[in-house]
Amino acid sequence: RGNRSLQHMIDTMPVLLAALFAVGPVLPFPALILVVVYVIGRISHSIGYSTKGYGGHAPGFLLSFLSVSVLEGLLAMIFFKAISF
Repeated sequence: RGNRSLQHMIDTMPVLLAALFAVGPVLPFPALILVVVYVIGRISHSIGYSTKGYGGHAPGFLLSFLSVSVLEGLLAMIFFKAISF
């Protein structure tokens, strides 16, 4: 189960990194907070999945998913703000 949790993290990491490199220079503090929430969520996901099995990973998954989603939303906001002069 720990390996499966690690594989889920590897699957979502490219999206996080791409959004982070685009959002970070424009909004550094919100990006930092979202990365910290993502890390806490992934740690919670791994611990919950390893100890409780399927279903124990849900709180960590929710944290990590929401942080990446908000980061993507910030990226969209930056994009639309940039093209609307």
